Amino acid sequence: MHGLLPVLRPDIEFLPGPDEPDGAPTYVLHDPLRGTFERATWVQAELLARLRTRQTLDGLLADLRRSTTVRVSPEDVLHLCHDAAGRGLTTEATVLPLPYGRGSDQTLAGERGSAGPSADRPPTAAGGAPGNGGLAAVFRRVAFVRVPLLRPDAWLGRTVEYVRPLGSRAALTLYAGLGLAALLLLSQRFDAYLATFSYFFSPGGVIAFGLTIATVKTLHELAHAYVAKALGAHVRTMGVVLIFLFPVAYSDVTDSWRLRRRRQRLWIALAGVLAELVLAAVGIVVWSLAPPGLLKSVCYVVSSVTLLSTLLLNLNPGMRYDGYYVLSELWGIDNLQSRSFAWTRWVLRRHLLGMDVAAPEVGPTARRGRWLVVYALYAWAYRLFLYTAIALMLYHRVTKAIGAALFALALYVFLVQPLLREATSVWNSRPLIRRRWRALATVTGLVALGLWLGLPLPRRTAVPAVTVARESQVVYAPAAGEFHPTDVAVGQPVRRGQLLCTVTADELTHAAEIARLEVERLRLEVERIVAERAPRALLPQKHEELARALAKQESLQAALARGRCVAAADGLVVEWDESLRDGTPVGIRQELGRVVDPRAPKVVCYVSHDQVGDVGVGRPAWFWSDDGPGRRAGRITFVDTVRTTALEYRGLASVAGGPIAVVPAAQGRLEPVETLYAVEITLDDPPPDLRVGQTGRVWLRTAPRSRVAEWLRYAARVVVRESSF
Repeated sequence: MHGLLPVLRPDIEFLPGPDEPDGAPTYVLHDPLRGTFERATWVQAELLARLRTRQTLDGLLADLRRSTTVRVSPEDVLHLCHDAAGRGLTTEATVLPLPYGRGSDQTLAGERGSAGPSADRPPTAAGGAPGNGGLAAVFRRVAFVRVPLLRPDAWLGRTVEYVRPLGSRAALTLYAGLGLAALLLLSQRFDAYLATFSYFFSPGGVIAFGLTIATVKTLHELAHAYVAKALGAHVRTMGVVLIFLFPVAYSDVTDSWRLRRRRQRLWIALAGVLAELVLAAVGIVVWSLAPPGLLKSVCYVVSSVTLLSTLLLNLNPGMRYDGYYVLSELWGIDNLQSRSFAWTRWVLRRHLLGMDVAAPEVGPTARRGRWLVVYALYAWAYRLFLYTAIALMLYHRVTKAIGAALFALALYVFLVQPLLREATSVWNSRPLIRRRWRALATVTGLVALGLWLGLPLPRRTAVPAVTVARESQVVYAPAAGEFHPTDVAVGQPVRRGQLLCTVTADELTHAAEIARLEVERLRLEVERIVAERAPRALLPQKHEELARALAKQESLQAALARGRCVAAADGLVVEWDESLRDGTPVGIRQELGRVVDPRAPKVVCYVSHDQVGDVGVGRPAWFWSDDGPGRRAGRITFVDTVRTTALEYRGLASVAGGPIAVVPAAQGRLEPVETLYAVEITLDDPPPDLRVGQTGRVWLRTAPRSRVAEWLRYAARVVVRESSF
């Protein structure tokens, strides 16, 4: 190959970088035109240094063999030249055509943009590379807008000596003491700390929250900037990044790539997090000791905001925030994200598709390679969650028509497009597949997964269940009055008709006594008229008054009889309000206890709205108890056609650690969050040790249904529900 290679731009600087874990030197390529830094290995630096002058491929390889111990293939050189030209590091963009074959994927292994430990930069698309143009590129430019506000390098240099004592050994010792004190105080009043949070959902609390976030994040970025300046790096700009119009502060400390020691860059990356943790510690200590008032509220906001933002966002290595650069420096892997993505793609292509392609880099040990794969999988999963959340946020923050379009566009740009790009790359590289049996096994697995998702196969589903008595009586107070107990207690057997308790009302008892006396008086008057043979003109009137008095007496006696609570069937008292004493006032319909028939209990389970159409009376079911032996077969005997509005069995409720999510409702009822229907099951051979109240799972055999069809039906329902625009 006698073609000419591209020439490296003369303004590109080679700076010494930190050594690799195996002792190999590294270099940093500084592009002053774009203000970026790219990490290069010793081999890459040797190749790029020879591109300072016009070279042919054969001449460059001969020079390497003559003056160094580097031995690379022509494909490796062309791969590197293509990557350098693509990054704008050469004077021209035309390179010799890349031969197709078993080449190396090795590049400069850098991340595009400001690839240094700059704080809180906007994320790029999944895979680490920006889009190739078109609508996706426009969407990214609108979605992630960097707005520089300050050029602070000069005044940072003038004031750095004033803040340098904040990083002294004595100050660090003080911070550690504050942290320990904050943890001790927080452990003692953690419940009160959590309870205070509800106040800040008020309008005033939201404003205080926003102002606190702005102040804390400003101090966070100043910590990055001052530490970088103290270590000799320049801070070109500070400002905000508008991520879908949501402002996120940043400080450009990419110049820290000039620092050779990883420990120095680690301190720069950790500076903002440490500053927020110190603020949180001070806030917790003052909040614990201060009296109620403005100072206590402000300290609570400071501590809660800093803890949430630091622990959930800044230290999360899934995106390129502080936690990412901290992890990168701790592992000693520059450009961790792009290198882990490239390494994982190579591992997947090699093991799943049998591609005979060189590794993207040489040197990672088996353990280090596994950690790269673990990190890449975590970052991909986190991005999937984050970008889906961003798409949903776009949908809900704007009008529904525009929101739906932005939702679809965000999913395409962040999720679909990277997958299509990877699929296209794999398809174009299919001649590199050497172990075709691996590719065949992978394709077979994907086809089987597709069939499992798409075909209407018989399915089983598990639903929460509890054993209940065949007959059950809830004992309610029939009226408002005074409670009068008998000798009934929990665990006591009772017979049908046995008196359980009585509830009497003073007004009702007094009225019944008056009615009895009135009846007695009228009877005496009638008897006197008949005995004395007095004028009988008044006798019909007295008989009528007596009849009315008897009717009133019978009505009051019936009301008194209703105050007697008796057992409706033979059973066992399983619940009884033992807090009630003789004469305790009770309200009408107040629950007093429960009597159940403990023999051969049945099973009640709850199915969702989508499942109720697949179950029917007579179909088989299997019950698995949480604390009993294996499964028990049975048959469905009843399917409720009315949704459950109140969950009767507290053991299944989420408030008691059960699987059914509920919310408290009026009169102590537990209302299910989802739409559920009760299904009763009779076991064919119930075990003798099966007790009432045992929770478990019921497996139901539902009608054949495609999972993809279910998802499409659910999506259609969502579209119909949300299409009111």
